[in-house]
Amino acid sequence: TNTLTLSAYRNIEINKEMTATSGGGLALEFNQGDGGGDYTVNAPVNLPSDGSFSTKDGSAGSTVSYTIITDLGTEGSMTGSDLQGMQGTLDGDYVLGADIDASAASGWNSGAGFAPVGDSTTAFSGTFDGQDHTIRNLTIARPSATKVGLFGNVTGTVSDVSITSSTVVGESQVGSLVGNNRGRIDGVSASGDVSGRSFAVGGLV
Repeated sequence: TNTLTLSAYRNIEINKEMTATSGGGLALEFNQGDGGGDYTVNAPVNLPSDGSFSTKDGSAGSTVSYTIITDLGTEGSMTGSDLQGMQGTLDGDYVLGADIDASAASGWNSGAGFAPVGDSTTAFSGTFDGQDHTIRNLTIARPSATKVGLFGNVTGTVSDVSITSSTVVGESQVGSLVGNNRGRIDGVSASGDVSGRSFAVGGLV
């Protein structure tokens, strides 16, 4: 039930897997010398859904608390507390606390599968930190849609996550991870099948 706080004058690097049990949390305070710094995650950080994760950039910086995601969610979810439910709070700060198998979403929405987070009307403008976790078996089948991917449209930040064994189909602006990116993407990878019928189709973005 405790929180581990790592405080660094400049950088924090996580190079070995870390696991917090029920109620546990992790707080990363970097750049505390105010001379520049960041945090880097090179191994999975496993966090419970009832735990906590926060960051603080600089000695006078504000603490940012994240919503921990450990579940795929359900068709049409808008909870803001699961992977599909991020659609309900597109400006939220999220951290992935576990690997997620998205295969159950293949039958959602009359076979269209997972609904991309963010669309042409409202982009995902928040933060999604995958903490070196993997999302497997993502299926999206929307051959007449634009801005198709796990995230359909991004103006925020997506980092440190892998997409594997995915099948993503759209019309244009199609990618496994992001359909249309106007934000920041860092430390990500993707493998699987991606296809579109028009322009701007990429394996990742």
